Amino acid sequence: MNDILLITGPEEHDEELVRAAAAAHPDRVTVLMEADAPTWTWDESVAARERADRLAGIITRIERGTGALVVGLHGDPRLLDTTSFDAVLTVHDSAHRLAVVA
Repeated sequence: MNDILLITGPEEHDEELVRAAAAAHPDRVTVLMEADAPTWTWDESVAARERADRLAGIITRIERGTGALVVGLHGDPRLLDTTSFDAVLTVHDSAHRLAVVA
């Protein structure tokens, strides 16, 4: 079983992350969108809807491109136990480059 965690970064790197997920041939993908506002999933503001739409779009593209089971979360990645994942994909903050973290 190939289980990966994909942590979103800047929106302009979403397609790169989707391609990286597909290249990993995952069975399961967890997409984590960093969010500091715990209510954004039910918030009716334009910004909250845009974040929800972005997350839904990433989930859909990964599912269609891989056939994997894909789930999405939001929150602080430091609070997530990453040891159960085979790989962690994210955009490295300092260079805005795709990085395999684990």
